[in-house]
Amino acid sequence: MEGEASVNKLHTQIEIKPQGQEPPPPYSSVVDNSEMDIQPEGKLPFFKSRYRQRASDTWLISLLVILHLVAFITTTLFNYFSTGSVFFQPLSENPLLGPSASTLDKVGALRRAFLVQNHLNWRFFVCPWLHAGIIHFAINISCMIFIGIHLERDYGPCKSIALSY
Repeated sequence: MEGEASVNKLHTQIEIKPQGQEPPPPYSSVVDNSEMDIQPEGKLPFFKSRYRQRASDTWLISLLVILHLVAFITTTLFNYFSTGSVFFQPLSENPLLGPSASTLDKVGALRRAFLVQNHLNWRFFVCPWLHAGIIHFAINISCMIFIGIHLERDYGPCKSIALSY
């Protein structure tokens, strides 16, 4: 009995209340949430705007996906007409199922020699639209759709284009 009494004495609870602050109101199932910013309990937002979503559609991401598709088709056709009869190079040359390296160089790939020696600065703006192959294109577009739509809804088209490129 003496051992149990000493164990019970060790487990005391001390409640510390901060000075100058009112205690939070007791939990009630009927709460007026019209004035409060509603957030799920236990989850902190990474970016504040996630809980204040905009009501706009995602026109910019749709436009960018279409432009990437047009650029990929144009590069593939350019590869077709420059090599003769092959849309994609063999797997030994391009394992991503895409155009040849020389075709990418012709349509705007970014290489130091082109920038330094030839001063072809337009390649800075063209290179993000080029894709090494259908696999690279599919991964890029899927990331653009899954991430870009959320960025555009949360931050608008101007900020999402700045974050994307």
